[in-house]
Amino acid sequence: RVAEIGSAVEYVADCADDVRRVLGDLGHEAGQYHGLSPDPWKVLWNDDRSGFVLFLEQGRCVFVWRSPVSAPGLELDMLSRVAAYARTRRKTVVAVLVNDACCAAGVRLGMQPIWLGYEAYVTLPDWSSAGGKREKLRLARNHARKLGYPWREAEPLTNDLDRAALEYTETKWKQARKQRATDSFQRTSFAELTEIRRYFVCEGPMDDRPAAERGIVAFVGCTPLNAEGWYLQDPVRLESAPRGALEGTVITALDALKE
Repeated sequence: RVAEIGSAVEYVADCADDVRRVLGDLGHEAGQYHGLSPDPWKVLWNDDRSGFVLFLEQGRCVFVWRSPVSAPGLELDMLSRVAAYARTRRKTVVAVLVNDACCAAGVRLGMQPIWLGYEAYVTLPDWSSAGGKREKLRLARNHARKLGYPWREAEPLTNDLDRAALEYTETKWKQARKQRATDSFQRTSFAELTEIRRYFVCEGPMDDRPAAERGIVAFVGCTPLNAEGWYLQDPVRLESAPRGALEGTVITALDALKE
């Protein structure tokens, strides 16, 4: 059984096509596409490779990130597999930001749950910035709009100016607070996964101001959840940006993703 478990573990870099396929069908939580980033992610597959557990392994820890990417109802089976793998490695399993079903499976396996918080989801077909619920969002956006700040989708893969402006804005944002310049797997890096991400930006007014004042002042990088959903992963806003710059970027992103 130990040999069987070991053979089901692979680095994502060695099976990226299979990982993309399962994510497209069954991805359901923010950040599960982190497995395609440059970090040394591993996956533990189930028997027919229809689902996997995503994790990092270092020191004495098997660090499971998010819930298993699998069909509903397989949480206990998938978590049991990674727990068995960890025992063969004499390591402790830590599963972070899992859903209720995965948490319940972990409790059945003797793990200790710690509540961290909730996540917000928006059903894109029903999304609208209208109504009282979104009033503060609209008012903020309208403030920036009156100052002449427009929004659009950027194309860093095909537009060198867009890529340079995104890099400049992200660098300035990180310089403003040292905690933002982290090298963890949750780092903000617009340049990673650009082939699957979308970027929505707010720019300075298109008037006679110097070029340096007409660049990107806020952006949000959007990463897939699956073939039909998105994760607003990296919101970035310069300190010089007016109120509403980032709020308008979020509205622009959600409107475009809805379409």
